[in-house]
Amino acid sequence: IGEDKIPYSLYNLTDVDSLTKQLSKQGYKTLAMHPNLPDNWNRQTAYKRLGFSKFLDIDAFKNCPTYHSGVTDGSTYNKILEELKKTDKPMTIHDVTMQNHGGYDPGTVPDEDLTHYAPAGLDDSVTAQMNVYLTTINKADEDLGVFLSELRQLNRPVVLVFFGDHQPSISSAMNDQLNPGEDSFIHAQRLYNSNYFVWANYDVAGNAQTSQKDNLSTNYLGSTLMQMIGAPLTKYQKATLSLRNALPAVNSTGYEDRSLRWYLSSADNSKGDSDAKATVTTRNDYLRMQYYEMFRDGKNV
Repeated sequence: IGEDKIPYSLYNLTDVDSLTKQLSKQGYKTLAMHPNLPDNWNRQTAYKRLGFSKFLDIDAFKNCPTYHSGVTDGSTYNKILEELKKTDKPMTIHDVTMQNHGGYDPGTVPDEDLTHYAPAGLDDSVTAQMNVYLTTINKADEDLGVFLSELRQLNRPVVLVFFGDHQPSISSAMNDQLNPGEDSFIHAQRLYNSNYFVWANYDVAGNAQTSQKDNLSTNYLGSTLMQMIGAPLTKYQKATLSLRNALPAVNSTGYEDRSLRWYLSSADNSKGDSDAKATVTTRNDYLRMQYYEMFRDGKNV
């Protein structure tokens, strides 16, 4: 859809497919929550158009404890547990937390919690901000650990998908200071990595609770999740899972071929070897798929 576009604000998403709509058709109740103002990124409108029947904004978190940048992660997890205990129906819940949001100015976390790491190569200002960020991550880890313990005891199957939508605002400065002089493309790609995990309180689709690492880009996360839990897949999801064989990862900077080489999106990569040519073809097919899925019949513009 082009760079610097904000789909929530720019497009009418009423006719765009989503995991929420897909699960709703399977009998799931749908809930979104974000402890911030409802017009932040036009969420009050976009969430409804994406199929959420209920949205809990900052008003649902009055009198909740805060940490650093907002309502604690733990408060949102408690709200999830409350909602799950209200019904026996399956639910899909989308929780966008605020606690760790930037900036990371010194003094925004309690002194007794502050970490004191000092990697060689970082200046004092970036080091100070990094330690504030790591302190918020420590707090998030604690809250998440409590949440997982509660989910283990819950008398219903639960699948938790946890991921970050971007790196912290200090990443660019850290990247420049810790990795000077490296290839510009590799340098830029460092800023597009984020950890995620998929966890369940039961053995999903006959799979034991074994830990394995899988590198994928966010565009594949939804389809991969649905496949993992044995849910019915749409034709589009089947297509994306197939595309991943030739196009393992893609982001706004570049894309990866099946031999795990990265290419700059703005470059002409059609004259490379067979893997490069196949990847360019696959990426172009994917671009068309995305366009028709979002703008078919002239909708959403």
